[in-house]
Amino acid sequence: MSSEIAGPEETLLRLDSLEVTSQFFKENKIEEQSKTGQQMSELQDRIINRILSDSRIQIVAK
Repeated sequence: MSSEIAGPEETLLRLDSLEVTSQFFKENKIEEQSKTGQQMSELQDRIINRILSDSRIQIVAK
């Protein structure tokens, strides 16, 4: 991830990922401030950053 402003595709990917993660927390009664919640949030960030930095993956908005 660079210090540049996120483009529309990156923004959509991050928002969708955040929505899915938030829903998962609610369904499984995981508090975001708990150790598990923090670890899962970190995992989400790592996955998104990996996808965004992989030149083999091209993200295109619908």
